[in-house]
Amino acid sequence: MSIDREEFESYMERILEQIELLHKKADKLMPDHAGKNLKLLDNQDLCQLLNVNKRTLQRYRSKGTLKYLRIGGKTFYTADQINDFIRQGDQ
Repeated sequence: MSIDREEFESYMERILEQIELLHKKADKLMPDHAGKNLKLLDNQDLCQLLNVNKRTLQRYRSKGTLKYLRIGGKTFYTADQINDFIRQGDQ
């Protein structure tokens, strides 16, 4: 299968547009805190940090005790969300 240059450039342009759109959505969800980069942890990171399994995190999210962000179908947590959860304790 071969693709000509115009098709390839058009395809790459569409990919770049989608990346830019995702970047803009992420910026809206995660505003910069006074110029600091916002670090996100995913389920695996948080499981290791709290020494729990993924089902336990799901239970915390379902109960509303653990706040989270959904980006592109993945679950992420900010440091603020994790600190709030730890401060309130397992309820």
